[in-house]
Amino acid sequence: MNEDIFRAKLLADEGTKGLFESDAENSVEYAQQLKSEIAELKEKLKRLQASYKVYREFGKMGLRTWEDVAQATYEAALEEAKEGRDDIVLPLLLDAAKNGLVKARLELAKAYVFGKFGVKAAPEKGLAILREEAEKGEAEACLLLTVLHDGFPTLVGPDEALEMCQKAASMGYQPAMDRLEQPFDMSEETKRLLSRLEKGEKGVRFWLSTRGDLPAKEREKHFFDAVKEGDPMAEYEMGATLLREDDEKGAKEYFQRAADHGNGAACFALIDLILDGRPHYYKGRKLPSKDDPVYQQELALVRQAAEIGDNRGLVVLGRSYVRGYMVDKDYEQAKPLLEKALSQGEMDAAPQMLGEIYANTEGEGNATKAVEYYELSASHGNVASMVALQRIFENGLREVKKDNGKATYYSLLSGGGVW
Repeated sequence: MNEDIFRAKLLADEGTKGLFESDAENSVEYAQQLKSEIAELKEKLKRLQASYKVYREFGKMGLRTWEDVAQATYEAALEEAKEGRDDIVLPLLLDAAKNGLVKARLELAKAYVFGKFGVKAAPEKGLAILREEAEKGEAEACLLLTVLHDGFPTLVGPDEALEMCQKAASMGYQPAMDRLEQPFDMSEETKRLLSRLEKGEKGVRFWLSTRGDLPAKEREKHFFDAVKEGDPMAEYEMGATLLREDDEKGAKEYFQRAADHGNGAACFALIDLILDGRPHYYKGRKLPSKDDPVYQQELALVRQAAEIGDNRGLVVLGRSYVRGYMVDKDYEQAKPLLEKALSQGEMDAAPQMLGEIYANTEGEGNATKAVEYYELSASHGNVASMVALQRIFENGLREVKKDNGKATYYSLLSGGGVW
C-alpha cells in the first residue's frame, strides 16, 4: 500500500513538472491533457490514502476478527462522508455490509432509497435490504420501513408500516414506541375489523385495541370493552398487566377467566403462579410425588390446556404419557395428543416424542417411522432428535441398518463431534 501511494505521488509530481519542462509547453491541448491525467492521479492518490489509513489502523487497534474490521471500515466510511468523498464512502460501506455489519447494511439501504453517496436512487433495492434485516429482528430496520411509508406509500403500505412499528416496539425499541403514539394512516386490516365490529361480530374489540393506527384513547376503550365481553385474549393481557404491577391475586383471577374461556397460555401462566418458583414436573431433575397437591394442580391445568387444543398443552401432556411423568406411561394416550399438535404446526417436540414412541415399540415399520419423525424434528433444530438419530445409525434399530455416514452427520449436527 505504501508503494502505491509513493508511486502515485511521484507520477503526480513528474506530471506537474512536465507542464513547464516539456517542449510542448506552449501547446494548450497538451497542457490540458496533462492536467486531466494529473487530476486522475491525484484522485487515485486520495483514494489510496483513505484506504491505507483504514487498513493501517486495523493493526494499531489490534483488530483480528471480521466483525472488528467491518466496524472499523464502517466508521471510516462515516468519516469520509463528513468530508464529502462519496466515491470513497460507497466502497467502504459495501465492504462493511458484505462482512455482515448491520449498521452498514442499514446505511447502504438508505443510500439506495434516497440516492446518497453518489448512488442512483433505487428504493426497491434499499427496501429489500431493510425487509431482510427486519425479518431477522432488527428493530431499527423495522422502524425505517415504517418511516419510509410516508415517502413511498406504494412500496411500504399502511399495513406493513404499522406491523413493522409494532414489531420494533415489542422489542422495547423506544423510537418505535414513540412512533406508535402518533396517528397512522388507517390500514385495510383496521378498516376490516371496524366493519366486522359494526356487524356485531364478537371477539373483534381486542384486536382493535392492538391497532396502532387508531387513537390511544380509542384503543384503550376497545381493550376494556373486550375484557367486559369476556374475550380470553383481553383477559389474558389484563392478567399479564396486573402481574407486572405485582398484583398476583388480580392476575390469577384474570388468568383463570381467560383459561376458562379457552386461552391455553393462561393455563401455563396460572401454573407459574401456583408453582411459585418450583420446577415444572416435566422439567425438574427429580419427579415430584404424584400426591403433591401443587403438582396435581399443575397436571390439571396442563390437561385443561390440552383440551383447549393449545399446542404446548398437547405436547406436555403427550410427553407425560410417553415418559410417565405424573401419570402412568401410555403410548396410546400420548399418540393422538402429539399427532394433533403436529397437525397444528408443532414441528419440534411433537415429532420428537412420536419418534420416541415408535423407536420403543416393536412392530413392522415402526423403526422406520421413528426415523422419519426424528428427522422431521431434527430439521426444525431439535438436538435431542439429532442425538437419537446418531445412536440409531451407529447401532441400527430393527429394520433400520447401521449407517456410519449418517451417524457422523447427526453427531456433527448436534454438536457432539468436532468439525
